[in-house]
Amino acid sequence: MSKLFLSLYFGFVLLFGVFVSALFSGVPKSKRNTILLAAYSAVTLLIQAALGHIYGIQFTKQVYPIIVHIPLALFLVFVMKRKPLISIVSIFSAYMFCQFPKWIASAGFLINSENSLCNLIYIITIIITYILLNRFLAAPVNKFLQQSNKMCIMLGAVPLLYYIFDYATTVYTDMLFMGTKAAVQFMPSVVSIFYFCFILVYYNEVKKEEQIQRDKDILSIQMQQAHQEMSLLRNMQENAAVYRHDMRHHFALLQGYAAEGSVDKIQEYLFAVTNTLDSITPKRYTRNETVNLILSSFETQAQQKGIVFDVSVRLPDILPINDAEICALLFNSIENALNEAGKPDNDRDKKIKIEMTVFKNKLLIEIENACSTKPIFKDGLPQSGEDGHGFGTKSIRAIAENHGGQAIFDYIEHGKLFNLKIMIALKKEVD
Repeated sequence: MSKLFLSLYFGFVLLFGVFVSALFSGVPKSKRNTILLAAYSAVTLLIQAALGHIYGIQFTKQVYPIIVHIPLALFLVFVMKRKPLISIVSIFSAYMFCQFPKWIASAGFLINSENSLCNLIYIITIIITYILLNRFLAAPVNKFLQQSNKMCIMLGAVPLLYYIFDYATTVYTDMLFMGTKAAVQFMPSVVSIFYFCFILVYYNEVKKEEQIQRDKDILSIQMQQAHQEMSLLRNMQENAAVYRHDMRHHFALLQGYAAEGSVDKIQEYLFAVTNTLDSITPKRYTRNETVNLILSSFETQAQQKGIVFDVSVRLPDILPINDAEICALLFNSIENALNEAGKPDNDRDKKIKIEMTVFKNKLLIEIENACSTKPIFKDGLPQSGEDGHGFGTKSIRAIAENHGGQAIFDYIEHGKLFNLKIMIALKKEVD
């Protein structure tokens, strides 16, 4: 009976280590993966049993890392397609969690020194531990490991040191059992140090996540604003259409004034109608309605600021890109250009040049504006010194990259010009 429980003990230790390592490393739960893990465990257990029978249990414990842990890491990487660092940390973590059932079994030994009973307690405890890890801890551990290499290393540092410590003081030597002071104090010290290091790293990671979420929220707000801007521009276009439709009423009124011989009233009325039409009628740059409305809106703003608005656009009627995204691209880029070109120190050359075309199934946008002061660049993006600014350039880059393209911001020293080139890969062919 003792040999049976001992065999079961080693079998459950191996199964626990293999399946917990798979849980922590994020191996998908499927019938295929379960069979592969069970087959690996069976082969490894046979090798372990053969070595134990030939060379003894102590020798098998000493070569355990070579016959179990290293092959398991390779199995997770090459068969289960897990990342190497995550696989290694998962194995060390699983090894550390093996210690809790051992402690329970050791406590049982104080009550009853029968080895068979201790092994039975260990088997029951290890099954319960696996169920709890699978239910509550596997997903959080895997999420932490997937976050970043830094987080992965921090999370795996304590299990790694415990792994080294356990083998060094209990398997290869008897330092821990002999009560060597350095050995006894080592793990508490290590745990304390890495606890505080983990808090610092985790705090910095949380701050990064919060910043990313804030950026996402602001970009989302910008997309909503783009929707609203497009609605306003379309309303303007509809008003112009209604105004044109009602021209017969204007002509009737003008005929009445002419019959009266009221030339002054005719001139006054024509002036008012002309101004109204100019304010609500979009200028025609291109066949694409969305782009046309946006450019027309910005030309009015440029005229008010005394900025030359030089536009060259050759686009099809429809672009296979969301209207809100093209709106966000143009609003952010042209608004920045207007703000910079309209500054007082740019009086000599207040000009914005815009070119848009489709070439080899790519949407190409180039915007150039006067810029007297060279901006500061960080990660390829111009930085604004004002709080709450700078999200427009992030939005431009994000939209371009989401469509397999890029946005390049540049400053031309000799001409004191700011240049923006945007390339977006179009998924559908356009005429």
